[in-house]
Amino acid sequence: MNRFQVIIGQISLAVCALALGLCICVFPVYPTALFSGWYANVDESPLTQEELVAFASSVHDYTFFDQDRTRFYAEIVQINNHIVEDGRASDGQPVITAGDVESVGAAFDAADDAYVVHTDMVDHLDDVSRVVMIILIVGLVFLTIAATEIMNGYFRGYRGDMCRILVGGGMIALAIIAVALVAGIFAFDGLFTGIHRLLFADGTWTFSSTSALICALPTEFWTAMGALLLAVAAIFAVICIVIGKLVKNYKV
Repeated sequence: MNRFQVIIGQISLAVCALALGLCICVFPVYPTALFSGWYANVDESPLTQEELVAFASSVHDYTFFDQDRTRFYAEIVQINNHIVEDGRASDGQPVITAGDVESVGAAFDAADDAYVVHTDMVDHLDDVSRVVMIILIVGLVFLTIAATEIMNGYFRGYRGDMCRILVGGGMIALAIIAVALVAGIFAFDGLFTGIHRLLFADGTWTFSSTSALICALPTEFWTAMGALLLAVAAIFAVICIVIGKLVKNYKV
């Protein structure tokens, strides 16, 4: 294997580590429900902690699975019905006059966003879904490249190059994780804002701090999600490094 192949394999493996961390944050609903349960801003919301967790879970399922507004709206209506049944009805809640998406969406837009999602919020969730899917597709491409180079080294007898890909890729991933960790600790708000400005149009991702969306998914929630992503990526990177060193030292 030439040096270029090794470097490409290392970079691809590092990207795979980060993509794996993103997958763990995106596909199972458990991290969303767990972190929302821990960090949901109950003090700023008329919703209870249980209702905010249900809201966060509905947002997760809509964003990363079906983009079915009918189902999503129905789940938010159910949360509001629970509020009414609990004797906490408010004038800010939506007045639902029909079951079609357009009518419910209009009712939500006329209601207080402390209880519902407005159309611009749902549009942002659609944008998030598209961006994440693109990132994961890119991650899949890098996974294919990394796997190809590692298998090339293994089956063609370039064990040293294969080990360099594993160890080097893991080290590159750990370096990126370290930089992201430092940035997250000392400038999370700036990092969060910068990422959103890079990926989304201005004015499409800023919402009221008392909205149900922000109360269910506050800054602390995203800090925890970022930590989970980096932790999973770091574990994968360390495993790659250990495997690479073990294989390198193994005597045939």
